[in-house]
Amino acid sequence: MNFPRFLSCFFVVSFCLVCVNLSGLDSSSSFLERTTDDVVLRQHFWVFRELPPGVVRDEPYNPEEVLEKYALYIMQLSVFGGRVTYTPSDKTRGIEEFFEFIPRYPIKEPDPSFTLERVCYDDENKISAWASYRIDSSNSSYLRYWQMVNPKKYPADGYGSLDKGLEGVFEAYRDGMKNALRNYARTIVKNKPREIRADICIYGVPRLTVNAGRYEAKFEVLIKIEEIIPYTVF
Repeated sequence: MNFPRFLSCFFVVSFCLVCVNLSGLDSSSSFLERTTDDVVLRQHFWVFRELPPGVVRDEPYNPEEVLEKYALYIMQLSVFGGRVTYTPSDKTRGIEEFFEFIPRYPIKEPDPSFTLERVCYDDENKISAWASYRIDSSNSSYLRYWQMVNPKKYPADGYGSLDKGLEGVFEAYRDGMKNALRNYARTIVKNKPREIRADICIYGVPRLTVNAGRYEAKFEVLIKIEEIIPYTVF
């Protein structure tokens, strides 16, 4: 199977999906590499080299381990996506907001498709590296799903607690996915629904920063809404 040819006119620009023709990509598309049968997606990640002031952890902090877990988690979610269930808050009905994200593909550690290289310690209390994820015939079915369902691309912006460390980073991404799904659903239905069920995938090149003492993740997502369940009685 000529896998790059299979992915022609499919989604890849960095570590996720964009509608491009792989045969037409030039050398400036530095996040995509092609081997004989596979496509390798690459992205740059960073974490703090030392814990920020005021952040306390009970266990020792290993920045390289944290960086690897962060990169692996985001790249797997970018390739495979996941299922979400979202219940908007409704004060009138006494309903609290609920958001659950379940990866479509169980996160594996170690994952033979994943590599981390060119680890660099800079002068801004950061450690960074390039992560690569190989897509071949063994995991291409997940990409075919996103190719078939014609998902909606939507901007995402979320926040996470700096005090939570890596979990705060993941929190920022989950918050961004929730906000994107909620905002997109508002363009489809006028009344607040009881529940939304959808597939979602991180898209493009995300940007992680620290803003006002919190992690902020800015990125885009692909959304395929499966079901919007309305309230039948007020």
